[in-house]
Amino acid sequence: MTYGDNGGGSFELQEVRSIGFRNLGTVGAIWLNDNKYGGDLGEDTPILVMDDDEFITYYKISADPEHLVQWIGIKTNKGRHIESGTWWKGGVNDERENIRVLRIGGRTGSMVDQLSIEFCPWPQ
Repeated sequence: MTYGDNGGGSFELQEVRSIGFRNLGTVGAIWLNDNKYGGDLGEDTPILVMDDDEFITYYKISADPEHLVQWIGIKTNKGRHIESGTWWKGGVNDERENIRVLRIGGRTGSMVDQLSIEFCPWPQ
């Protein structure tokens, strides 16, 4: 599933070994596997470093289809969770549970323009 628009530069789909965000009222940046994609403004959320048997099983996202990812919240199979941004009622809002996120990629400039989330059902 892809959320947001085509602005900014792309970063490849990656298996999630660690993840965090930068909160700027929108999702200002994503920290993915020790790399930051996005801008420098705002405050960082905690970074979740996944245990070997840990993965994302839930996400909820709000995005302006013509601009930015406005809000995201994730939860792992071990109950750890983080969120960033401001929920936006006027955009594309999606919630997925009972999933296993396989990879995340997207597009960023000074903020997170787009997130692509690849997942499968869980448990299988």
